[in-house]
Amino acid sequence: MIFSENFLNCPSCETIYEEPRILPCGETICSKCIPNTETEFDCVYCFAKHQSDSNFHPINKALAIAIESSINSNYLRCKYENFIKEKSSIELEYKNIISSLENPETSISDHCKLVINSIDLDCEDKIKTIQNERDTLIQKVVKYERNCLDQLKNNKEKIKTLSDKVKDLIKEYQLNSIGILESPQNEDPKEKLVKKHTLKSQISIEYNRFKILIFNSQILKYEKNTNKLEQDDFLGIIKLHEYQNINSEYLIKSPLIQDCSYSKIQLRHFYSNLFIFATTRLRNPANLTYELNIQTFDSKQCHNKRLFSLEKSRSKFLLKTYENFAYLWIDHPKNLIIKLTNRLNILNKSSTLETFDELLPTDKYILLYRLCIYQRRDILKVYDKNLILIMLLNNTQNPLIYYPSQIREMYLNESFYLFRTEELMYYVDRKTGEFVKSFELSLDLKVIKVTDENVIFVCQSKKDKILLIDFDGMIVEEIKLEGFSPKTLIYSSCIDNFEFIDTTSLAFYTY
Repeated sequence: MIFSENFLNCPSCETIYEEPRILPCGETICSKCIPNTETEFDCVYCFAKHQSDSNFHPINKALAIAIESSINSNYLRCKYENFIKEKSSIELEYKNIISSLENPETSISDHCKLVINSIDLDCEDKIKTIQNERDTLIQKVVKYERNCLDQLKNNKEKIKTLSDKVKDLIKEYQLNSIGILESPQNEDPKEKLVKKHTLKSQISIEYNRFKILIFNSQILKYEKNTNKLEQDDFLGIIKLHEYQNINSEYLIKSPLIQDCSYSKIQLRHFYSNLFIFATTRLRNPANLTYELNIQTFDSKQCHNKRLFSLEKSRSKFLLKTYENFAYLWIDHPKNLIIKLTNRLNILNKSSTLETFDELLPTDKYILLYRLCIYQRRDILKVYDKNLILIMLLNNTQNPLIYYPSQIREMYLNESFYLFRTEELMYYVDRKTGEFVKSFELSLDLKVIKVTDENVIFVCQSKKDKILLIDFDGMIVEEIKLEGFSPKTLIYSSCIDNFEFIDTTSLAFYTY
């Protein structure tokens, strides 16, 4: 480029020229920088007097063209660089999956090496006394690896079929994604975006089937032990989890609360290996006062506890987590939203003035939803992460984000807001706030989690199976459940882990 960026800056305001005008002395400044006096002004560059009317001075056309060229050049360069970056990201997105599809033996071996490495790291501080135990554990991993590799030979055709299917889906996904980037500005990309997320969902499901096949329907994990060396299994234990069958007899059972008079149970999960558990109970029968009990725990013990007083039996509360923070809304004694750390320290709280039906924390905002039946409209309050109210939206006059009426539940993944009504699940783009698609989802199916690959895990009221639903609303896989009561609550802290609460005994089940 001929002109430097400094050359394009006005000497008076030191920013890029706006309508550059040439003064009689030859100096160029912005129109807005010419002093607004009655007739003339003293020039600070030549010390002569010039006309104060900016229209009297001619526009520096050469400089104006240079500025426009510079701006367009920077825009196109940034756009091209972003295109190249996105294109590379799309090509690399499923590189590891393709490698696993082409070399399943390596995938099995790599997974087992990670487990062995985890064992080694935990051994370093105890190496003098645990060498024999270490060897025993590693032998179990090696045996598992050998069994998987032997089984691999017997399933070559099935593996080849699944591998080719996932490769084809990935290729179609990449072509579709690049097509979105190359679409003209006047073309509506919505159809291609829906196709992209449908393919993403299908890739996740088919690749999960591939892993189930090559790992012989079992996944090996190492769980370290933090107890003293003198105890059994002092280093840790090796566990095998069934991919498609979960039996309560093989899970670890621990009591949440000794007092079973609690009700209205909710369980959430922090990014750390902690859970947060909330429930209500009658504290004083004499004056009918109630309490909300909140505690954090891992699979072994309770860590922190906090109580909130409630004024009535039907007091309502909502509890959600995002990263390592919990967000609690309670309606009594005041309508409050509270932000808690994973140690249950209160960071912020704010009055919401009215009751709400659903809560959804995100990376930037906290959404509180209320159905106003008598006013025939739905209200969505938006708070920042410090619980300061930013805006109040309604679904009849709302240009910022689409949401349906009569929302029952709200969810979130990296691409979408998910709003569930009595009959439908709605997908709304998080970036644009625009409606993308919806499909039928019966209220008989309880949502357990929504993955970033747009796979929804749900369970039936009978609690005999977990179903996997893809981006088109189709049931594509199921996980059998055995030994669980219909009153069991099911949660999921990660892709292959589920937690269960028996609401009758308040027992907690985990792997």
